[in-house]
Amino acid sequence: MKTPEGEKSDKHNIVGDYQSGDVQGWLGLSLALPGSSQKEVDVMMTAGFVDHAFDTEVDRNWIDPVMDWFNAADVASLQNATETYWKEWLAKGTKLQLPEDKYNRQYSRALLTSVLHFDEDLGAVVAGYTNGNYAYVWHRDAVYTAMMFDKAGYPEISAKVYDWLDNVPLKSPGEFWAQKYTTDGEITWRQPQVDETAIIPFGAYYHYKVTGDLSFLTNHWDMIRHAAYVCSQDNADPD
Repeated sequence: MKTPEGEKSDKHNIVGDYQSGDVQGWLGLSLALPGSSQKEVDVMMTAGFVDHAFDTEVDRNWIDPVMDWFNAADVASLQNATETYWKEWLAKGTKLQLPEDKYNRQYSRALLTSVLHFDEDLGAVVAGYTNGNYAYVWHRDAVYTAMMFDKAGYPEISAKVYDWLDNVPLKSPGEFWAQKYTTDGEITWRQPQVDETAIIPFGAYYHYKVTGDLSFLTNHWDMIRHAAYVCSQDNADPD
């Protein structure tokens, strides 16, 4: 919500300061709290994108519907439903016998952190959310993550990662995979890192060893063979 400094948004009851092009801004909510009292404040962050440079309706088309849904929702129920979903998801995975409960908590947090880097619809795994430079797919990282999910008891996630790999364009026909992609498969850095292509057969074989799924090998054989072939031959790729 872009509001000039000190200007109140009646719709969402917030004030803020944000200038186009800035990397920083703030939003505030004024509260009157009697002494020794408490008040819970629900906070939601959302974002939208423009389809073209002249799209001035991003707030109305993307942000406002989400905010309307949030304002009308019972946040406590949403929170309970979210906690239940992820507890059930963790319960489906591989159980470890660890010496102290704190290690179990760390293991669970690591699984949750990893799956939140996974795009369930597309099958992509981003490298990180530390800043905007890492919200992309380096498929070496994606394959290692897929192997982790295989070992942790979530082979259905790993299978989607290989589906994604099988559908993204190569750097050029008959060559390595590109170095870096967006989650929807657009190449953003063509210069390949050879180990990113070389790890694909290794990860795919590990997935097969865990699942015993011959149809997986059949469906992805062309991808696996191509990755192995280009990494085992002299290659004229100038990069």
